[in-house]
Amino acid sequence: DEYEAHIYRKRCPAVVCRELISSPCQHLCPIGTEAPEYIALIAQGRFQDAFETIRKDNPLPNVCARVCHHPCESRCVAGQTGGALSVRALKRFAVDQAIQAGLYPPPPRPAPTGEQVAIVGSGPAGLMAGYFLALRGYRPTIFEALETAGGTLITGIPAYRLPRELLALDVENVRRAGVEIRTGVRVGKDVAFDDLTRNYK
Repeated sequence: DEYEAHIYRKRCPAVVCRELISSPCQHLCPIGTEAPEYIALIAQGRFQDAFETIRKDNPLPNVCARVCHHPCESRCVAGQTGGALSVRALKRFAVDQAIQAGLYPPPPRPAPTGEQVAIVGSGPAGLMAGYFLALRGYRPTIFEALETAGGTLITGIPAYRLPRELLALDVENVRRAGVEIRTGVRVGKDVAFDDLTRNYK
């Protein structure tokens, strides 16, 4: 498994191969968030720039700022001489500062390709897939069986850990990128799977 990770995915599970990793914390992040960059921007008081750095890789910044299991902190270089930096808490600080200042601008809207994509489920994977497909010019539609978008973020994480109004901000960020989210639609019951394969790329 480790060999395949190195060869096919260009990942080093042990975080020791310097030719594969930029920084240990960024390498361990499942989506490659540039933690050293946004931490440096926070230190300079450039909170909006820090927020934009976070959002560049992650259209759900409120979610990760509150419920990420922060594997980055286990290999924090600063922790070699003292305690590891509280990377998730710093992310939360930057995100909260940006939201309080009203700095949640809409994402860029590229020229459309005209191709439609269907996504089943509006959990974190569905929302991320829709967002990044929209940034490439596709027209994604997410079909969600629940009445509210979020999937596991709604059903598996209590509101005291992930306030629903902050989750709604992240979902709206995905919508503003050009993603249509249809809630209360169960694939196989309310819409046939064959209709998706026929009408979507």
